[in-house]
Amino acid sequence: MHKTSKLIICLIISLVYATAALYAEDWPCWRGTNGDGISRETTWNPQALLSGAKVLWTANVGQGHSTISIKDGLLFTQGSRLIEKDGKNLYEEGIFCLNAETGALIWDYRYPSIPMAHAGPRSTPAVEGNHVYTLGSKGHLFCFDAGTGDVIWKRDLVAERLSGNSKWGFSTSPVVVEDRVILNVGSAGLALDKNSGKALWKSGLPSWGLSTPVLTEIGERKIALLNTEYTLYAVDIANGNVAWTYPWAYCDADPVLIKDTIYLFGGKPGKKRCRALIRISDGTLVKEWKQGRMNVAFQSWIIPNSYGFGITWDKKRHHFQCFDWKAGKVKWEQRLDDWAAFSMANGFILLIEAKGDLVILRASPQSYQEVSRASVFDMKRSKSLPEEQPLTCWTAPVLCHGKVYIRNTYGEIACVDMTK
Repeated sequence: MHKTSKLIICLIISLVYATAALYAEDWPCWRGTNGDGISRETTWNPQALLSGAKVLWTANVGQGHSTISIKDGLLFTQGSRLIEKDGKNLYEEGIFCLNAETGALIWDYRYPSIPMAHAGPRSTPAVEGNHVYTLGSKGHLFCFDAGTGDVIWKRDLVAERLSGNSKWGFSTSPVVVEDRVILNVGSAGLALDKNSGKALWKSGLPSWGLSTPVLTEIGERKIALLNTEYTLYAVDIANGNVAWTYPWAYCDADPVLIKDTIYLFGGKPGKKRCRALIRISDGTLVKEWKQGRMNVAFQSWIIPNSYGFGITWDKKRHHFQCFDWKAGKVKWEQRLDDWAAFSMANGFILLIEAKGDLVILRASPQSYQEVSRASVFDMKRSKSLPEEQPLTCWTAPVLCHGKVYIRNTYGEIACVDMTK
């Protein structure tokens, strides 16, 4: 498609969405505008799935775990594929921009990479202004023109020694704040100029952080909270100075802010479980408790009020839980077949289960309350794919302008109409 045509399409879509924005909101980055996994949108119907899922369109972007970002009618995500070239099988990762209304491809950008376990990009694009920032599983960082797909700048974090390799693949999503892009890479973070890609500060080469930076303040300083393999870092985004650290068991999930404290998740079976409430100002422990069945891996929790919601696991079972974080007690739990992913909106939970069902739950501390459910993906074919451990649905649903966008590991995207 000619660039001029692309720009005209983008302008038309933007005008449509500008009108709709009075009643809904975009979802331009990992966990949404507020970084908490909660949409403030009310123009949708939680009971819309009672008569089955109304799928408006589907697309496939290749294998991966990148969630979906949407801004001004443009949808961004990442994926990977094996391709045949000159008689050889080659692996490539890609960034995809789709029309959020129709699923039509507007532009894509692909580059060679190296396959790894649970193949595909893990990071979610961040859209800011007319730029979109992406990070590949092997450390390829890009800034694109959001409308045309032109590369503004790019960096290879490992080759340029801005970070060491990440053993599970780079999973942190870019966070754009002021004039910089903050990444949880290296030993304690990296900041680059958002317009040029110039490194403003960096940390040591080992890279353990899989979660995304969470922004807060200490006094007048803007701070990024970086959860790494054994330590939570509070880092000044202006200069990379470490305000304080807190030793913490291995954990991939984002820390969650609750007013002036931090709620930490962590531990694998046999290690520390969940130790809560760290004071933001100085990193001291405010309150400590242990919950023996609260093993949390990479799925970040959501805490809209006094109760949090999330997924826990042990060596045999997965559960969706409601948790009283003040008392340190489980209010209720529902067993799952496997990992799932979720987000929240308007007092409801949007959950995508491993078998491909989209489920709407009431976010109630009283009990598990299912409002509607519908099958969207047929995951049976996953057994025929080459992964040693076939994966299913690890990426959270995104509610945007009355539609829910869901994705499975194999790159299938579905847009489901949830309007009233």
